[in-house]
Amino acid sequence: MRRSFVIAMLVASSLASADPALAQLCQQKLAESALIGVRLNDVNSAERVLGRSARAANVPDEDMDRYFSADGRQEVRFIYHDGNGSGEYQSIEVLPATEKASQAPRLATSRITTERGVRLGMMREDLVRLLGPCHRVERQWGTGRGSPTASMILAMPSCAGSACPSYYAHYDFKDGRLVQFEFGFEAP
Repeated sequence: MRRSFVIAMLVASSLASADPALAQLCQQKLAESALIGVRLNDVNSAERVLGRSARAANVPDEDMDRYFSADGRQEVRFIYHDGNGSGEYQSIEVLPATEKASQAPRLATSRITTERGVRLGMMREDLVRLLGPCHRVERQWGTGRGSPTASMILAMPSCAGSACPSYYAHYDFKDGRLVQFEFGFEAP
């Protein structure tokens, strides 16, 4: 996970807990937890959607399973942490297809969406309408052409205790459209 992202999540969580009005506003009823039917940390859903050998696409020395959308335009990364069994994905990332993904198996669908309807190409306003106002926006310079991008980071209330994994959701926009997103639990 990107270091700047982790810092931004900590700041966002601190803001929500420091301001009671913001904390009240930021009570998300349902965080993103599934993509095309694969739920975070749910072996059964991974096997049902991806097949019995859910890690068949795993590239050695990587902590993820990569898949292509059926049309080859999007890449999905199902990410697991050390100690997880097959199909126990801790986070999910969706981005435009990379060359490395061209070797990955194709999914049965070209419509890569979360259970709440988040998908690449959607407008920022539509994402806020789906997920609510519990986020903060970061402006940063994108890599490559030097064009500005904006990141929207959800400020999810954290549960008490050190044994509780921290949830995060990160959405990257370019020209107001969603170009990449990732959600899940941080590595312990």
